[in-house]
Amino acid sequence: MKMLVWQKMLVYLLGNSGKSMTEIHYNMKKSMTYISMMMKELKRKGYVRIVRPDKSKEKRVYLTSKGKRLATILKNAAEAM
Repeated sequence: MKMLVWQKMLVYLLGNSGKSMTEIHYNMKKSMTYISMMMKELKRKGYVRIVRPDKSKEKRVYLTSKGKRLATILKNAAEAM
């Protein structure tokens, strides 16, 4: 099963919840604009929540319970292939 980029992001966040968008950008090797756009869409769908810690410029990304369920399904499907 070849995963789409947004699916890879969810699986990445499964083991790396709380990463900053900059860290995600470096690990996924995608532009910050792309990461920001994808995270907004994943947030709109209820898979992630984006938090800005007190007085920080960095936004942290956390999976919601809905996002964790989907990421686990995607990870298991990829490992079964």
